[in-house]
Amino acid sequence: WTRYLDAGTGFSRIFPGTTMAPDQSRNLTLDSRLSQAFVQTVSPQKDVVIVVDITMVTHQSLMRQALSVLLQTLSPRDQVAVIVNGDPQPPQLSPVTVPFPVSDLLERLIPDDFSQERTKSALQEGVATLQHSSACIKAVLYLTDHTVGMDTVQSILNGLPEDIQIFTFTFDPNINPRILKHLACSSDASWEPITDDVTMVSRLTRYYGMHHPLNESAVRWTSIVPDSLSTGDLSSGCCAVPRPVMYDPLQSLYGVLCVDISVDKLQQAGADDVKVLETKASSGPSCPVQRYTKEEIEQLRPEESKCNSLEVSRGQELREFMERAVRTTAGALETAAQVVKLLPTCPYVNTQYDSCTDTTPGMVPDPRYHQPVSNGTSNIHLTHQARVLYSNGSNSDSYKALLDSLCMSSSAEIDWVSVFQQNSGARWQFFIDAPTGYTRLYPSVNDPPESCQDGSSTDPRSQSWYAGMTSPAKDVAIVVDPALDYGLDIMKAAAKLAINTVSKYDTGQLLVARQQLHSNGFQQGTDTNRQAWLEAVDTIRLPTHSSTQDLISTIKAVIQDFSTKHQQEDTKCFFVLLLLTNRHLDLAVLHETARVNTPHLGVRIFTFTFGQLADDPVAKQLACDSKGSWAMVKTMQDLHLIREYYGMLSPGEHVGNVLWSETYNFKYDGNTPGTTGCLPVYNVSSEYLSLLGLSCVHVDEIDLQGVTDGEEMFAEQTTTSTKQCPTIKFDEEDVQKLRRPEAKCPARISLTATDLRSLAEQSVRQAAEEFEIGYVVAQQTPGVCPFTGDFYDTCKKLPTSFQKVPQFQREVSRKSPAFHLPYSMDITVGEETTLQDFTSNQTLYQSLCASLGMDSTWEVALQQSQYIAWQFYGDQTSRFLRVFPALNETQEQCSNKITDLPIRTWFSSAASSPKDLIITLDPHYAENLSLLKTTANALIATLTRFDFANILTTSAQQLVPGMLRAFGDVRTTMMQFVNQTEVSPNTDLTQSFAKVQGILDRALQSSNTTHCVTAVVLITDYVIQPRVLEHLRGKGLRVFTYTVGPWADQT
Repeated sequence: WTRYLDAGTGFSRIFPGTTMAPDQSRNLTLDSRLSQAFVQTVSPQKDVVIVVDITMVTHQSLMRQALSVLLQTLSPRDQVAVIVNGDPQPPQLSPVTVPFPVSDLLERLIPDDFSQERTKSALQEGVATLQHSSACIKAVLYLTDHTVGMDTVQSILNGLPEDIQIFTFTFDPNINPRILKHLACSSDASWEPITDDVTMVSRLTRYYGMHHPLNESAVRWTSIVPDSLSTGDLSSGCCAVPRPVMYDPLQSLYGVLCVDISVDKLQQAGADDVKVLETKASSGPSCPVQRYTKEEIEQLRPEESKCNSLEVSRGQELREFMERAVRTTAGALETAAQVVKLLPTCPYVNTQYDSCTDTTPGMVPDPRYHQPVSNGTSNIHLTHQARVLYSNGSNSDSYKALLDSLCMSSSAEIDWVSVFQQNSGARWQFFIDAPTGYTRLYPSVNDPPESCQDGSSTDPRSQSWYAGMTSPAKDVAIVVDPALDYGLDIMKAAAKLAINTVSKYDTGQLLVARQQLHSNGFQQGTDTNRQAWLEAVDTIRLPTHSSTQDLISTIKAVIQDFSTKHQQEDTKCFFVLLLLTNRHLDLAVLHETARVNTPHLGVRIFTFTFGQLADDPVAKQLACDSKGSWAMVKTMQDLHLIREYYGMLSPGEHVGNVLWSETYNFKYDGNTPGTTGCLPVYNVSSEYLSLLGLSCVHVDEIDLQGVTDGEEMFAEQTTTSTKQCPTIKFDEEDVQKLRRPEAKCPARISLTATDLRSLAEQSVRQAAEEFEIGYVVAQQTPGVCPFTGDFYDTCKKLPTSFQKVPQFQREVSRKSPAFHLPYSMDITVGEETTLQDFTSNQTLYQSLCASLGMDSTWEVALQQSQYIAWQFYGDQTSRFLRVFPALNETQEQCSNKITDLPIRTWFSSAASSPKDLIITLDPHYAENLSLLKTTANALIATLTRFDFANILTTSAQQLVPGMLRAFGDVRTTMMQFVNQTEVSPNTDLTQSFAKVQGILDRALQSSNTTHCVTAVVLITDYVIQPRVLEHLRGKGLRVFTYTVGPWADQT
C-alpha cells in the first residue's frame, strides 16, 4: 500500500483503494493515528506509566476504550507500566509487544471507592518508575473520574524531574479541571477532557506530539507488524509531513506519508534478507535534540486545555493590584450606601439575578472556571435568612434594609468587570451583606439545586475567615455546660459556630464543665486548633450532669487563664467568655464570677441559654454585669445569635489594611485552595461606623504559582497573626443599644447594694407588721375583714390588665396581688368567688384577710425600685401563697403537688436553720414504692443552698461519698436517684442499718457540713423493731422517721 495518514482527523488515503465491511465504520483501530506506521514515525522511543482511577460504573466502558487506545499509541521500541486503582504491587516497565495483550488489563478496570492517599501513592509510584528511564519521552498518563485534591498535586510536583511529563485525562464533566490542568501545565504537559469516543483518539494521541518539533525529512522504517487491511505482515517506510514554516512556525504535523512493503510477498518471491527491514526499524533515530519550549507547548494545547497566565508576573505586583481593587470597590460601596438612602429608587443597574433560579443571562463555559459563568453581570446568593426576608416582602425595616443593600452592592459591578478584564488573578470578586449574609458574586455562577433548598445554603458569616475580617483581635474562651438533655444537639451546633468565630488573629480555648476538655490555656486560632475543638464538641454525646460547683470551678479556671494572659505581651484587644448552658443558673454562679472577674481584668461575658430552661434571668444578669449580652437559642434558626457577640466589642474603623484569610477552599472554586482579601464596608452616616458588609477578592493557589514569589508573598500575608486594636471600644451605653429587646439590661439605679437591701428589708418588715395587725383584728371580729381588696386566684380567677413587663420576664397584672391556693385544699373557686366565701373556715379566712393589709406596702416598694420584683406572703397553716403582681399559672403548675408551700425551697430557707440532712430510703414493697418516692422528693424540695445533704438506701447505695451543698442541680440529681430506686429484697434491717451507719459516720466527718443541725430521715414501708435503730443511739443525731403503706401506724 501507499498511504497518507492524517494527524488531525485520523483518516487514511490508501492506494490502491479498498473497501471495508460496514460494521468496521466505527472501529477505532482503523484510526490512522493508532497505526504503528504513524506512531513509530512521529514518536521517538518512550517510557509510559498509565495510572487509572475509576470510581463510577457509568464511566467504565469509555475508560476501557481509552486504555485500549493509549496502548495502541505504543510501539515495540517503548516500555509501559499500568497502575489500576492503586495497585498494591510496585509497577515495573515492560517492553511493548504488538499487538498488545489488553484483555486482562481491561478486566481490571472495576469501579472502586478511592481515597486521596491512594491517588497520591499511585501517582508517586508512577513518577518513581520513570526516575531512572533513559527514554526520549517519559510520561505519566493519568486517567480519572474523580476529584483530586490540591495537596495531592503539590506532593507530586515537589521534586518532579523536569523531563517527566504528566498528562491528565478526566472522564467526568462535573470535575473541576483546574487542579488536574495545573498538574499537567506544571509538567509541560496537557489536560484533556474525555467525554465521547468521537474526539477521544484526537485527545489521547496528542501527548507524544507535544515533546519536540518534527523538522526531519528522513524516512523511518517501522518494525514488522500485522496488516490491518489484509492478511499478512508488512513493514512501512514513512516520513512526517510538517506544515511549512511560513504558515506554522512550530511546523506542527500535517500527517505521515508511507509506503508499505508486504513481508509475505517478499518471502514468497524468495527474498532472503527480510530481516533487514527489522534492522532498519530497530536502528531508528536517536532522541531529538530540540524540545518544545513552554510557550510552544502552550500554543499546541487545544483552547480548553490552555494554561492561563496572568498579565502580572510578580507576587508583590499581584497583591498590590488586588488590594487596590478591593479598596476602590469598598469606597465606592460606602458612597453608594449614602446615595441609596437619599433617593426614592435605585440609581444603579440593579440586577437581582438569583443564583437558584437559573435566570442569569450569558452563562457560558469558561476555561478559567469549572462550570458555566457569566462575566457580564453579577448574581446574588441568598442565605436562608435573606431568602425568607426577600421572598416574603413587607414594609418592615429589615426588608427595606435588604433592598437598599442589594441596590448598593449592584453598584460594584462596573469596578468588578474592569478588574476581570485585566486578567490580574482576581478570580472571584464579591460582597457579603453583614445583616443577612447574602453574597453578590462576580462573575455569576449558579448554585446546585441541593444548596437552594430551604436552610441548606452555607452562610459565609459562620466561617472563621469572615470573623477575622469583621471583628477585632480577641482572646475567646468557650465554656460549654451541657448539664441536661434539653437542647443538647442545638447546643453542640452553637458551640461549633462559636469555635468558627475564633479566627487566625485570635486565640481561643474550649472547656466543657466537669469534663475540662482542652483546658490547656489559650491557643492560636489556626485551622488545626479549630478542628481539634470541633472534634472535642463531637465527643459530647450525653449530658454531663455537671453541678453548679463544677460550672463555678470551670469559670474560675477560665478567668485565671485570662488573668495570666493579661500579664503577657501577646494579649489581644478583648477578653471574651462565651458561656453556653441548658441549666437555670444558680445565683452562686453570678456572685462567684463577679468576685473573680474584676473591673481591672474586664472579661466580657456573653451567655447563651438552651432548651426548656432558656429563659434565665441569672444568665442575663451575668452578661449585663460584664458588658456582654444574653440570648435564648431555642431552635436551629436561632444559631445566628451566637456570632453577633463580636459586633458588640467596638465600632468599625477605617484602618485601610486589606486583611487576608488563611488558605481555604472557596465554595465556588471547587477543591482548589485559595485566599481571600477583604475590607469592611461601613455605614458612615450612622452614629458610629456600623458594618454593612465585606468587599472581597479571591485568588487561588494555581494562579499564585504562576507568578514569581506568589505563594511565598501570600503565605506571609495569610500567616500573620497580628491585628491593630481599635482606638474606641463600646461602653455599656453603646452595648445596651445593640442588645436585642429581650436582652436589654434593666437601667442601673443610683442606690448602692446596701441601700437596695435596706429598702427591701424595710418593705418586708413593714408588710409583716401589717399582716400581724390585720390578723389580730380579724380574730377579734370574726367574719369582718378590716381591709378592702378583691379575691383573685392565679389559676381560676384572674385580675385584668395583664402585660409583658421586662423585670418579671412574663405577663403580669400590677393591678392586684393574687392567691395561689394549695392543690390539696378542697375549695371550689369561680369567677364570682369573694373573700366572704371562706368564712366557714375561720383559720383560712383570717389569714386571707390579714394578707390584704400588705397590698399598699407592696405597691410602694415596687414604685421605689424596679430591682424589687416579686413580693409575696406564704401561710404556714393553710399553705396558700399570695403574690404581687398577679400572674397566670399554667394548668400543670396549678395541679402540681410538689408546689405546696412548705416544700418550696425559699420557704424552707426562711423557716429553718442551715442543716446537714441524710435521707435514708428503705423500700420493701412495690405497691408502696410510688408513695415512698413522692415523700422523698417532697423532703428533698425542702433543702436549700444553705444545707448539705446526701441520700442513700438500706441496700448501701448512695448518691456520693460525703455530703454535697444542696444547690438546685444537686436537688435535681437527688430526685433522679430517688426515681431510680428499686425495692430492697433484704429483710435483715439490723445488717442494713449497720452498713448505713458506716456511711453516715464517714459522711458526717466530711468538711462539707454546716455543723448547725444534723438530721437523719428514714422513709420506710416496713415494720421496724427498736433494736434495729440501736446503731443510731448516742450519735447526737436528730432522727425523723416517715412510714408509708398499710403498716404505717404499726411500727
